[in-house]
Amino acid sequence: MFATIPLAALFDLLTIWQLYAVALAASTLTVFFDVAYQSYLPTLVAREELIEGNAKLTASASVAEVGSFSLSGWLVQLLSGPGTILIDAGILGTPLAVPDITREEVARAAGAEVAALVAAGDRGAAVATMAKGATALVGELFAAGRLHGILGLGETIAEPTLADRDYVHLEDSPVRVLLDLVDHVSLEADDRFVDLGSGLGRAAILVHWLTGVSAEGIEVQPAYCAYATALVANLGLERVHFQRADASEADLSRGTVYYLFTPFKGRILRLVWQRLEQEAQSRSITVCTYGAVSLSAAHFPSSGMGNRTPRNPHAVLTPW
Repeated sequence: MFATIPLAALFDLLTIWQLYAVALAASTLTVFFDVAYQSYLPTLVAREELIEGNAKLTASASVAEVGSFSLSGWLVQLLSGPGTILIDAGILGTPLAVPDITREEVARAAGAEVAALVAAGDRGAAVATMAKGATALVGELFAAGRLHGILGLGETIAEPTLADRDYVHLEDSPVRVLLDLVDHVSLEADDRFVDLGSGLGRAAILVHWLTGVSAEGIEVQPAYCAYATALVANLGLERVHFQRADASEADLSRGTVYYLFTPFKGRILRLVWQRLEQEAQSRSITVCTYGAVSLSAAHFPSSGMGNRTPRNPHAVLTPW
């Protein structure tokens, strides 16, 4: 079964569907084998020999597992199997493995030096520079025939200068938090999820994928909003949209579930809470918060979203 993979590759017939089929068949047969080879042992040896028999089975399995990795490594070197090229594109700390292309080479490919990037202390500029150098080097490797393909993971967005000190630097929502949100908040087909301060749009996209509800992101930074818009276009997501706007001034009338992962603070946060309070006067909304914004919300008594009060019976605050 596994032999069909190199044979198909040899004749340029290998497809992803064949890999899926082989993996599925191997996994299915492994389940039966793992149960059968131990269960069948009592029929082959006497009762008093079971302990020794199990010990030998375990020992042989351990030897096979350890030996297979060593043997495969030697075979790859001998037969020139597919290689891996490790590029170090970081500028801080020490890499855990010896890279094939060092960070100094990456920086020089972008016309810079690692020491200068570290001394400048500009994270956004450093990320953009190293990404530029890595892109140039990967292009050279591909042109030289050392790479058989390149997987695009999206462009790097340099962190912009914040015009207002009440905006918070970009930080992606942890996936576990979004999974927890989906588990705890009942999202119906007619709901609209709105991420206030949506950054690169990943939270809105993930919630849409997980639940199917329409989603919207509101982001003040033009580069972030443009990236998110291009991403949903590439993914063909017709029910996810982004608008470039200040959340304290944007149209919030379409949402039913609002999400904030500490996108802003101070004056802007107070204005956003007031806007959400106004929306909650006439209809039912849910506001989900995570991080420091959850603590800040408790200091805004005018919002009334911490509980179901007679003054505001339609708003529910769900902090993490």
